[in-house]
Amino acid sequence: MRNEVYTAVSVDGTRESNDKIRGKGAYDKALHAVKKLSENGILDCIVTTMNKYNLKDYEHVVQLAEEYKARMVVFHNLVPVGRAGSNMPDLAPSPEEYEGAFNNIYDLQVKYAGKVHVNVYAPFYARIVRERNPFDFWDWFQNGFLGKCTIGGNYVSVTENGDYRSCGFNEDYRLGNVKYKSLRSTWNELQRSDLHLKLRDKSNIKGKCGVCEYREICGGCRTRAEYYTGDLFESDPACAYIPKVLREENEEQVITQTT
Repeated sequence: MRNEVYTAVSVDGTRESNDKIRGKGAYDKALHAVKKLSENGILDCIVTTMNKYNLKDYEHVVQLAEEYKARMVVFHNLVPVGRAGSNMPDLAPSPEEYEGAFNNIYDLQVKYAGKVHVNVYAPFYARIVRERNPFDFWDWFQNGFLGKCTIGGNYVSVTENGDYRSCGFNEDYRLGNVKYKSLRSTWNELQRSDLHLKLRDKSNIKGKCGVCEYREICGGCRTRAEYYTGDLFESDPACAYIPKVLREENEEQVITQTT
């Protein structure tokens, strides 16, 4: 019986931009791992965390994936937890930088289609694709998109100490431990959790995320919203998009002020 083994390697851009974050020599070590895994046919994915230093280097990562026959590249938006939150508070791109970067990634997704599957772990990338490719959007959203927010009860991970949690980034919402509770019972409890049911219902989201016409396909990152605002249900501050209803309100105010 052969075990299916898949691996991922983090490469955050070129040697220069990667090592600026991960330390001198980190790029070469990651590239060595990429080559070895590729030689053995088990390189599944190259992962890049988006930050303000690597915004122009994303095609380099996709080219590495193509060269070494990785199936997929995944671009993660930066969620300020762990080292990114405590030691590097200014690492995150601005909302406008995210907007440009996501459009660039969409171009790469189209350019490398059939060669490397380019995906994004960020809720508001769904809006970019909806705007740019409305005809094929729903098939992609249902079957190919990785970036849906999971904290509403659609996901369980296990941490290094055996704790269950409902978000791969959020450290605060633990669901018990593998020593005392089975995965099945944890999952069933999660589906009945008042908090997670409330998070799943996106009508509970506040601010501009709450009135956005793309709310149901996006809704923002709840963990990032909590980090910056202290409220799990507030708007995700990393998104540059202004919802239609707010644009119309501003236009009405301008007309009123000028008449």
